[in-house]
Amino acid sequence: MTIKTIFTMLDLMKMLDTSSESFVFRFLIENNITFLEYDGRVLVTQLAFDKATESKLLNQDMNLMTYKEVQDATRVKTRKQIIQLREKGEFPHPINPTASKNKLWKKSDIIAYNNGKRTW
Repeated sequence: MTIKTIFTMLDLMKMLDTSSESFVFRFLIENNITFLEYDGRVLVTQLAFDKATESKLLNQDMNLMTYKEVQDATRVKTRKQIIQLREKGEFPHPINPTASKNKLWKKSDIIAYNNGKRTW
């Protein structure tokens, strides 16, 4: 098998709009994407980059928000706070509550939360 295009961690971080390498590693692992660590660099194939593109477009099309985006959009700054508020019914639940990582929220729910309305 010939690999024509190689992408680096930085490429994926840009595609996924994140500055977190751990987020990218979780993304790769959760999507069963093989990566290679070589000479202090993480390298991935076109498949990984395509998956990142697909994930980004899916989030944009569905108006979904990641933990980071939710934290940036609200005064709730930690995952622990989000979980505690969710358990009390004071914060929207993610649309994929069974996912161990990469939970996603509807943008409309976060906007409603910021406006003091409970629509979730």
